[in-house]
Amino acid sequence: MDRLKTVFASIFLALLIMTSGVVIALNFRPLYYYMSEKLSIPASAGFSEEEARADYDALISYNSIFGPKTLEFNDIPQSEGGRIHFYEVKRIFVIIEITMYISLVATILLSIERIKSKKYSYLKYGSLTAVLLPVAVGVPAALFWEKTFITFHKIAFSNDYWMMDPRTDPIVSS
Repeated sequence: MDRLKTVFASIFLALLIMTSGVVIALNFRPLYYYMSEKLSIPASAGFSEEEARADYDALISYNSIFGPKTLEFNDIPQSEGGRIHFYEVKRIFVIIEITMYISLVATILLSIERIKSKKYSYLKYGSLTAVLLPVAVGVPAALFWEKTFITFHKIAFSNDYWMMDPRTDPIVSS
């Protein structure tokens, strides 16, 4: 039973670290603002920095579990297919966010028990998993980015709405 508690504590800790990383990265808007300005992304897509920023903020807010129920851009038009795709993306981010909250509670509860028992190995195993799993997936994904991108989208989405046309969904060029 003790080993099983360590395994679960390790798994929940790793899930907490990884899902928190995704949630923090998604919501870290200054990085987008910086890169957007540095690479002149709005200008190349025909939008002002303010327009692009406002619509980016709308998208990021929408993807949160606590965000609005519908995605409304101020300046960037979207097709019905684009609207459906962003709804499906939101579902993925909400699942990640829910997993983060569940992992947080489970990690706290299991950590209390493990610390009282003076069993700290879950920290090592959970941390190693949180580092090694993304590296094991990330390195091949980086090496074969286009194939990884397409494969992910074929697995995650049951339609082709993710293949947006920049003429009807200019957010893909923004």
